Amino acid sequence: WISPEHTAMGLYTTQIEAQEGQKAFTLPFPEIVQEKKAARSLIQLERDPDTGRPQFYKDVATLALRYESDSILDRSNIINLSSKLVGDQLSWTVPEGSWKIVRFVCAPTGQPLAVPSPNSAALQMDHFSASAQKENLEYIFDRLEGELGDLRNHPSLKYLYVDSYEVNSGIWSPNLSEFFKDLHGYDMTPYLPALNGFTIENKETTQRFVEDYKKALSEMIIKNHYTLGEQICQEHGIAYAAEAGGPGPPIHNVPFEDLKALGSLSYLRGEFWNKHKSLEELQIIKGIASAAHIYGKRYIEAEAFTSVYVWQEGPAELKPLADRAMCEGLNRFVYHTFPHTPPESGTPGWIYNFGTIINTTRAWWPLSTGFHTYLGRCSYLLQEGNFIADVAYYYGSKAPNFASPAIKIPGLSHKGYDYDVINTEVLVRDMEVDNGQLVLPNGQRYNLLVLSNET
Repeated sequence: WISPEHTAMGLYTTQIEAQEGQKAFTLPFPEIVQEKKAARSLIQLERDPDTGRPQFYKDVATLALRYESDSILDRSNIINLSSKLVGDQLSWTVPEGSWKIVRFVCAPTGQPLAVPSPNSAALQMDHFSASAQKENLEYIFDRLEGELGDLRNHPSLKYLYVDSYEVNSGIWSPNLSEFFKDLHGYDMTPYLPALNGFTIENKETTQRFVEDYKKALSEMIIKNHYTLGEQICQEHGIAYAAEAGGPGPPIHNVPFEDLKALGSLSYLRGEFWNKHKSLEELQIIKGIASAAHIYGKRYIEAEAFTSVYVWQEGPAELKPLADRAMCEGLNRFVYHTFPHTPPESGTPGWIYNFGTIINTTRAWWPLSTGFHTYLGRCSYLLQEGNFIADVAYYYGSKAPNFASPAIKIPGLSHKGYDYDVINTEVLVRDMEVDNGQLVLPNGQRYNLLVLSNET
């Protein structure tokens, strides 16, 4: 149900040579290469039969470039010709020297849903786009409310849930240039060649632009996907939960800051795994707990006991994982996965190929009351009061940015000091000093502020 203009986008380029005195050019449309990404093939885009172009695309900029060297561009040698391009035709008198004319176009990548059902094997949405999020959620609510009426009358439906961000194709959005200018106060157009590896003016200038670009991506997806998603869900009488804390790099190419994204949600969810080659990178608990503490959220959830050994684990093996997760801040378990068991599914029900398959059809289910009761009692107690930490650990202002697993901050976790990771928004907006301690409005208190080496 996602429209072509609301699918995952990339930035594509094409270029031609231009010599002094030339006045008219035909700029070819960029080739949109749809290669296989990871284990999933990109969906071949529907194209215009006459032009071969996708149903949706948008010209972002047309630039004339004169090189000082193979990779360095002076700003005076970058000319914005965007207003002179009509269709594929460009009218411009080339000044002295040899120039390249580069056309930048935003178009869909063909990124599919990561693990679709047979009826949803279609294109991934543009997570940076507010209109895409509105279209996506309003379609879902139209279907739900068509069956159930006002969702406020159905207390069993608590929230919509979004899994971790796993888009691995190009990163762009039709309104990114406008969002960037509103955020940073300058036009990104002359700096676009930096995204193709060129140096603009010097390394420092280029690096600062690239950091601004990454910050714009982070702010755009937080505002237009997570914050807006929460707002739309609240308008329909339910909440919004998401795994907005990753896993991020190196496992997934996630372009945003996790603490701020998590802070925009009703329910913050991480995950933790058993027996995985990237085990520590998949213990996504400490950042989720930190976000809940600093943004005043009560519940700290996780996709719990995720695994690829779906029939081979039971409570004795799972309890140590649960204990570690609770020591890192978890206070609510969301079993991954509880199969769907309508009568027509048979036994053990319709299952997924990840998880521990915790449900009533397991052979050990009748013996597991003590396990479930233990997790429930611990979770209840951990949801009461405020977490006590020695240190507020500021993880810097870069984007993307993700809180590390609990064991990975030397000098803190290895020395027995507990901490919350804190971000720029909360540090600047909310943190005050009281009687020699750093305090937050919801009651968190810290003795020290530690700055990371990446501040």
